[in-house]
Amino acid sequence: MRSYISIRNIMVLVFAVSYFAAVYLGQNMKLKLLVERVFLIS
Repeated sequence: MRSYISIRNIMVLVFAVSYFAAVYLGQNMKLKLLVERVFLIS
């Protein structure tokens, strides 16, 4: 069984990775929507 501190450290790492993944995917979605609007306008 792991200690509380090691479990807490793993959870912080998991949350950090999920946050950066969400930010990255959010930027890709914004870029995709921007490109679609440019195509619609042109």
